[in-house]
Amino acid sequence: MLGILRQLTDAHNRELHTMHEIVIGQTTEALASLLRECNWPRGMALQAINHAMVNHTTLRQAKYACQIG
Repeated sequence: MLGILRQLTDAHNRELHTMHEIVIGQTTEALASLLRECNWPRGMALQAINHAMVNHTTLRQAKYACQIG
């Protein structure tokens, strides 16, 4: 899902589609929901997703980075 979110963000940056913000938001929420099923708190999940997107890391690396600050 993180890969899909990255592709949507790249497409949005190139302005290829019109409803990117809605789709990106829904995809982010779906990924956060999936991570909540793995016992990640919602705030940590959203922070890790954002960190992974900005820093091009895996979610595992992003979770670790968010935990240690």
